[in-house]
Amino acid sequence: MRQRWWFAWCLAFFYTLFASTVSAGKLGEELREINQSCAAIDSASQSGALSPRFFAVLSMAQPNAWAEYPNEAAMEAAAPKGFFRKALAYFQGPAPVLVSMELKSPAKDWVQYLLYYFREDGTLEKSHLDFRRFGAYEKSKGQDQQFLVKVLRDRFYDDRGKCIKKSSARCFNMGTGAQVRDAVFTDESWPLYPLIEKLPFFSLLQSSSTPTQALQGPNLKDRTPGH
Repeated sequence: MRQRWWFAWCLAFFYTLFASTVSAGKLGEELREINQSCAAIDSASQSGALSPRFFAVLSMAQPNAWAEYPNEAAMEAAAPKGFFRKALAYFQGPAPVLVSMELKSPAKDWVQYLLYYFREDGTLEKSHLDFRRFGAYEKSKGQDQQFLVKVLRDRFYDDRGKCIKKSSARCFNMGTGAQVRDAVFTDESWPLYPLIEKLPFFSLLQSSSTPTQALQGPNLKDRTPGH
């Protein structure tokens, strides 16, 4: 009886170990594919191979009043005192593969620089946050030495909208450029757009000559994205 129990325990242990190894290998391969895809998008963007479109919200009194501009010069001219929100959507073919956004607080004490990478089917594969805020300090040094903090984070998503990996926050003192291990600051949530159609200016994308099907992808209505 004891031998049977021991055999069953060993079998269960090695099955769990095998399943965990397979799962970790699958996750690693999925993350490699996402990183390769995002690196290719970054390279195309930097080389000018992607076609940008320009969007902005001019007034914090109307935070959802997105408007499109024909080029960056026209967008800048429309808001000589700065924007409340702005976004650049980079197209590769009929749909955007990269969206860069800048969001500010009404008090202008923090700003978020966001990058969203999308697959060809319109699902989000990675989001990157560059968050900056005044009034941060190192816990070991106290509040008398406050600085502008930069916080970097990454999140990775599978094609069902599930977040499969979150990086830890990497904090930097913008004054010195040094990484800070014990930064204390007031954090802010950042928006998630699991599908292209969830972008706040998606209706403006639809108003162009691009076919709606190309923007939405073939099977998005059957997907149930999660965080």
